[in-house]
Amino acid sequence: MLAAGHHNQNGGDATEKAQTAEMCHALRVALTLRGATVRVVTPNGGYGIFSGTVYDVGARVVEWDRLGWRCDLFLETHTQGSPDPRERGAFFIYPDNQAGDVDTEVRDDLGPMLAEAIRAATGLPAGHHGILSEQQTQVGIDGDRLGIFVATESIKAHCTRIIAEVGAHTSPEDMAIIGVRGFYEQAAGAMADAIAAWANARLAPG
Repeated sequence: MLAAGHHNQNGGDATEKAQTAEMCHALRVALTLRGATVRVVTPNGGYGIFSGTVYDVGARVVEWDRLGWRCDLFLETHTQGSPDPRERGAFFIYPDNQAGDVDTEVRDDLGPMLAEAIRAATGLPAGHHGILSEQQTQVGIDGDRLGIFVATESIKAHCTRIIAEVGAHTSPEDMAIIGVRGFYEQAAGAMADAIAAWANARLAPG
């Protein structure tokens, strides 16, 4: 399941919203072409606005999961905003809270795979070595919880949850790469290949 970051009632930076929609749409197409069954929470394939908060987005994922659309992977697309224009690159935020909601598969395997795939396909570097823990973001409830992860914690046993920061919209260097024709398709294709390889490895005997 996919969602475009900030395409909900919590709003966000206009540049990021445009980028997250394009990335969400391209990723839906790329994953579908590789045989995945994909549902997008954000209306219009990522371009619309979900009529609820970020918590409601997560609640919709859980609702669909419980209705039989089992969610193996939930990814929300973002681009980073930073007051420091030197802060750049693609990285992937994974659940990491002191109560034990820690996704080591994203930390140790999928996150670095995704960051390297994007780098190889587009030249966008890996920020934060490709991964960032939820606690390190200092965003969310009391600084240690992000809304998406709070809302989807009940399905953590079978659902891998990721926030994808595909470059920084406050970095001139990243914006030059993101603005290249075909960037979203290249990045999405690389991410979809990495997800497929990761999923196949999980299902392999032994």
